[in-house]
Amino acid sequence: SLDDMLRFARFQLGNGMAGSRSLLGVETLRRTRSPLGPGGTVPGEGEIIIDNIGVAWMIWQRDGARIVSHSGGTNGQMSTFVFVPERDFAMSLLTNAMSGILLAFELTDWTLERVLGLRRSPLEVISATKAPISEYAGGYALPDGSLAIDVGEASDGFQITWETPDRPAGTSPLQVVGVDLVTMRYMGADLLADFVRDGDGEIAWIRFLGRLVPRAA
Repeated sequence: SLDDMLRFARFQLGNGMAGSRSLLGVETLRRTRSPLGPGGTVPGEGEIIIDNIGVAWMIWQRDGARIVSHSGGTNGQMSTFVFVPERDFAMSLLTNAMSGILLAFELTDWTLERVLGLRRSPLEVISATKAPISEYAGGYALPDGSLAIDVGEASDGFQITWETPDRPAGTSPLQVVGVDLVTMRYMGADLLADFVRDGDGEIAWIRFLGRLVPRAA
């Protein structure tokens, strides 16, 4: 419930106490929100790039402020949880529809801007002639067969098609907005995806909806 989520937010923003009980040391609590691994694109946060991962926390920046968040969902349920430790601020949203992801994007942007004055910088589309589209083109697939992706040229640029065993295939144009960074349309929202290179500098994965999908052999 929202009461549970906000109670958890108070704990996260506090000193490790839950009522009269000490559950975590202050430094341990802060450590969970420290950069412990590399970031990337994730679906629940909209048009942002996660700088780092903590202990189940997504860590990113907006207008110089550190944001900590975690979104999640299952069939028919979408939620988001955002807090700004330095501002002693938290926000939680629970929805009972898959389209709740759109509300999460809008409400997070609106709240960060209107309540905390943290504005989102717009993404700039890069001309396809300046992007290494040929490097991205090809098939990508999870080893268990649960997701297959094809990236290829389209009449007005290039596009991505994805298919899972239990859902119809989806297709979206791709727009390059940064180094190995693209936007795609998914469930009516503009989501970020990124192509990830291996140690030799070759494209080896696409990060699709927050998950690394290896390039097909």
